[in-house]
Amino acid sequence: MDEMRKDRELERIFGDRLAVGFPKRRSRAYFWLKLLAACVAVCLVVAVVLTAVGGSGENGFWGKLCQFAFGNGFIFDDKGFGKGEETTAGENSTEGSDTEIESSFEESKEESSVAESTDESETVGKDESGSVIAIDLSEAEKGDGHVINYSDRTYDAEGLLEMGFHAEYYPDSPMPTVLILHTHTSEGYADFDPNDPTSVLNSSVVAVGDILAAELNRAKIPTVHCSVIHDDDGDAYQNAAETIETMMKIYPTIEYVIDLHRMELTDADGNVVKTYSAEQTAQVRITVSAEGVLSRGALSLALCLRRELNEDGARVCMPTVLTDSEYNAASALYYLKLDVGSLGNSSDEAHAAAILFAEAFAEIILG
Repeated sequence: MDEMRKDRELERIFGDRLAVGFPKRRSRAYFWLKLLAACVAVCLVVAVVLTAVGGSGENGFWGKLCQFAFGNGFIFDDKGFGKGEETTAGENSTEGSDTEIESSFEESKEESSVAESTDESETVGKDESGSVIAIDLSEAEKGDGHVINYSDRTYDAEGLLEMGFHAEYYPDSPMPTVLILHTHTSEGYADFDPNDPTSVLNSSVVAVGDILAAELNRAKIPTVHCSVIHDDDGDAYQNAAETIETMMKIYPTIEYVIDLHRMELTDADGNVVKTYSAEQTAQVRITVSAEGVLSRGALSLALCLRRELNEDGARVCMPTVLTDSEYNAASALYYLKLDVGSLGNSSDEAHAAAILFAEAFAEIILG
């Protein structure tokens, strides 16, 4: 009796903050059990209602609940969900898009992050060493007027090709007409060694620019090649814009600016690939900005270059790309972003492609 009085006294003093004796704990347990049962009942009612409204398939309540709880490991049909299985390779893959870069063709995504995917329809083979996959990305069968258009503008590509490219040219002028530079000066090819200073002279885009400039000068098209590094600090395109502005002040006769890059391509498995043409060279890709000073003229030039480079089944030039990205297209009358080869190409393959590009350019400009 004394113990019971003590319990009641403690309960009176501390109230609900103190559970005295087993009977008190048992009543609390009943309370929580009843509350739990009520919650379960409410959930079941809600589930039934949602199932009736949303269905029981993959998009229904139960389907989404299982997807949330177990991920995508369940297979769904019209009647509900079935046994969980592992997803086989390729089940959830999305269909690839045309080469760009780039995702929108933004340079920051296209070349600084990575890797552009290649389409399954392209011809795939192995080079002689068997270590690099070689791919033909010319899409020559789609015609010389094939344009990958990432811009908001539309042009009559076939009409531009029929008209051809026409620009005034003064062959006797000793002043440069063409400026070649590299927004991403540090880009190199498969045999590039960043630890070898001489590698820059032979295996980088700068070396390709040297060859392109030499060939154009040999064809009597005065050309200046700028090898200033633009991608070591700050915004590479802004740095390049300042260089172009300076060069234009020194050589006001410059009409054509060629920003020479190299691509970085991978296949669906992430393997580095190289482009190859029927001439056993790297392939080139020309990008035109719709924001350029003479965007129609630049596109006409690019299309004519593609036709010339792919003549007689050479398959040297990839489809022309038209983009809203400005790059530095406002800096000159005709601005072309030129990609020569991929990371998987050797410098020799890129050099050979540059020579073919110079021949095609001279044929169009000189007529």
